[in-house]
Amino acid sequence: MTRAPCAAALLLGLTLAAPARAGFRPEPAPAPGGSGAVADTGAAPPETLKVEASIHPAVVKVGQRISVRFAVPLPDTAARLVGPPAPSTFGAVDVVKSESAPAGPDSAGWTMEVALFEPGDQTLSGIPFILATGTGREPVRLLPYSLSVESSLPDTGKAELKDIAPPAPIETRWRWGRIALTLATLAVLAAGVALWIRRPRREIAPVPVLPPSIPPEEAALAALRELERESLAARGLMKEHYARLSLVLRGYLERRFRFPAVESTTDEIRERVSRSALLGDEESRTLFALFDEADLVKFARHDPGPEAAADALGRGRGLVEARLAARRAAARPEPVAEAG
Repeated sequence: MTRAPCAAALLLGLTLAAPARAGFRPEPAPAPGGSGAVADTGAAPPETLKVEASIHPAVVKVGQRISVRFAVPLPDTAARLVGPPAPSTFGAVDVVKSESAPAGPDSAGWTMEVALFEPGDQTLSGIPFILATGTGREPVRLLPYSLSVESSLPDTGKAELKDIAPPAPIETRWRWGRIALTLATLAVLAAGVALWIRRPRREIAPVPVLPPSIPPEEAALAALRELERESLAARGLMKEHYARLSLVLRGYLERRFRFPAVESTTDEIRERVSRSALLGDEESRTLFALFDEADLVKFARHDPGPEAAADALGRGRGLVEARLAARRAAARPEPVAEAG
């Protein structure tokens, strides 16, 4: 009599437990330390050394410099830490200053000053470093650090507009004293004008004859040669290289065609050149291709590379040299045939 009820209870328990086992999913293992967080299974490769930096301050204004310092242990005496050049840009982070810093006897230190120009919560990461040892090169990465970037503009969202104040009354009552003072002032001015008219005339010195100025083409070619000697693109100063190239070509247009090209935008120059037919079709295509490339580098943080920068400089020089050769050919007198 007791076995039947026990069997029925066992069967009922198995029936109720079956759905629960069918939908069971094991929970992920917590991270070490007992915090309950899920363990990170996407760890960086073992050859990447991650370090924590000392960053100050954590709340900054747009463009305010942020100090970053850290140190790494050296595996041998020949090892050295190599950081990014300055100035350079990594995403939203502009590196303004970057140099090695003193550390412990068996460590290498680095100090930087960076700036952020986008307001809001930003993460400082992605700046590459290299630990060069006797056996190879080991990449070093800074652990991500959260910063709060505040706008330098005032918050006018809650500003209240006040009523316009009425105009202040102005007294217009003239008295005899003011009239006399006005007449005396006019008399002094009239006497001064009379004395200036009767002043002895001095002979005007002849205007000295100045030597002819350098033609715009030769001035532009000299500036382009100086830009090539500075090798800005090869030193990582891509924005400065294209800004100088664009400025030289705009200055050439301003001196040659007498319009304010240096202070004009690319679209304004394109409209002026097209409307006045200042350049040929091929010259216009070359010139505005260079201006468009320079605008991408200056305003969109485009990095075309040192080879493309050198090619852009060569195209700009070729444009100016071709125009100089054409002007010299046009100024050369036609040969006269000998009488036969």
